[in-house]
Amino acid sequence: MEAMRQAGDAGVVVSFDANYRASLWPSVDAARETLSRLLGLTDLLFISRDEAETIFGLTGTDEEVLASLRKSCPARVMVL
Repeated sequence: MEAMRQAGDAGVVVSFDANYRASLWPSVDAARETLSRLLGLTDLLFISRDEAETIFGLTGTDEEVLASLRKSCPARVMVL
């Protein structure tokens, strides 16, 4: 997380791929807490619809999911 912060502060475009793997996390809540903080440091976000639903509980059309993500993620570009 600190590397992302430093890169952003230096003007580097920060890319983040959620790439959620349940077996790597103690719980979905733990993943949500950590990934939510990372989203705030992201300029370019890659996240699947399944990941958006599993991690953040976001459902709806692509546009609705992206609109919900934009509320907590300053990414200039989002790929769903």
